[in-house]
Order: sequence, then structure tokens, then C-alpha cells
Amino acid sequence: MQYPVSGLGFRPRPPAKSIESTLIWFNRGKAENWGHWVKELTNVTECELNWGHWVKELTNVTESYRFVDPNAGAQLTTCDYDKPANENQFCEFKIDELGGFCTKERRFGYEEGRPCIIVKLNKIYDWLPDFYPSVKDLPAHMPNAVKDIIAKDFAEPVTQNITRQNVWISCEGENPADIENIGLVNYYPHPGFPTYYYPFTNVQGYQTGVLINIECKAWARNIHHDRKERRGSVHFELMVD
Repeated sequence: MQYPVSGLGFRPRPPAKSIESTLIWFNRGKAENWGHWVKELTNVTECELNWGHWVKELTNVTESYRFVDPNAGAQLTTCDYDKPANENQFCEFKIDELGGFCTKERRFGYEEGRPCIIVKLNKIYDWLPDFYPSVKDLPAHMPNAVKDIIAKDFAEPVTQNITRQNVWISCEGENPADIENIGLVNYYPHPGFPTYYYPFTNVQGYQTGVLINIECKAWARNIHHDRKERRGSVHFELMVD
């Protein structure tokens, strides 16, 4: 059976000379080392620090959500689980909900050795996720931490007939040593992409939901994981000296 390739991407990306790499490597105490990552996340073109690439990369992404295409007009609307966008509209993604820690003012955590990573679900035209209808439908291999969050969301529905349906996200180390070293992963604003962002119909000005967060997986019944083909997941390495 042929499935749409629901891939994930991540930011910040390595410098151009290492564009094929998936390693984020920096020394928390040396600005000249981690500045690339902060600059990648910040879009601060005047930043002259070498580690600014990483902040600029993340800023390029986050700042793009603060400026709406002037031609989009009334197509932009505020959505919720019980208030999806109408035809020819798209939902606003509120970048301020990513939390106070993962901001360009805080250097996206790189200066403190607590780096933020942005995970985005690739856009597939007219694709609608097959959401898990209940907790009992969750796959056995889904991480328990995510299952607990989903169970809580299902226990507290938006209305009697509307639950918080999401394409869920989990990020964890691939190997035992990785799991031990990565520690606690925090997700902002939530470990998933809400149902109201789908399907993607290429409306002018469309904003994809983003997630601040080395293997991350997207979870829906019609997202099939294949590590070799990188279906439904993204891999990156994070090294903090």
C-alpha cells in the first residue's frame, strides 16, 4: 500500500558547509561556539557572533509567524478545537504560546545549555490525519509520557462531543545512553499539532503549527513509521559541551 510521506523537519539547521549533517553541537559557555544556532533561530541579521547561525535559523522561523501576508486579508482566523477555519480561511498560529524560555531574547536556551528545537510537520496538500479516536486505540509502542497527556486530554473534552484531537509528537533518545543523557524534554505549547490546522489546502498566507522542543515521531493512525525511509519521524543529534 502506498502512503503519503508524512515527514518531519527540524530547526535550527547546521551551517551551509555542513548542510548534510544532523548534528547540533555547541559549548554552553562559549558564545562564539553556539552563536550560529541562536542566530539561526532569531533572524537577527546584525548578530556578529559565530554561534548566531543557530539563533538566526530559529528566528527566521519564529518571526515569520509574527507578520501576516497582507494579501491574506480575512483568510486568517483564530481557531480552536470547536472552532475550525471556514472554507478559504486558515488558522493563525500564535507564536507567543511557545513559552517565555524559547525566545530570541533568551538565545533560545543555547547560552544556558538548554537548547530549543523547532519541529514542523511537512505539508501534504489536502491530507487529513486519521486521529486516534480514543485512548484504547493508541499503539503499544507509543511512549507512556505521551499516552498520559493524551489520556488527560480525552478526560477533559472541549465540549461533550469534541475532544482535543492532535497529531501527537514524541521526542526521545534513540539508544539507552541517549535516553539517559537527554533528560526531560519539554514541549511548547503542547506535544502535538491540533486538528484544526488540517487539511492543508494551500490558502495564501497559511501558517503551519510549530512545536518547540533526538528522534521525534508524529502520531496519527495514518502516519506510518519507517526509520530507514524516515517516514513519520526526524532524526538529529544534539551535543552540548
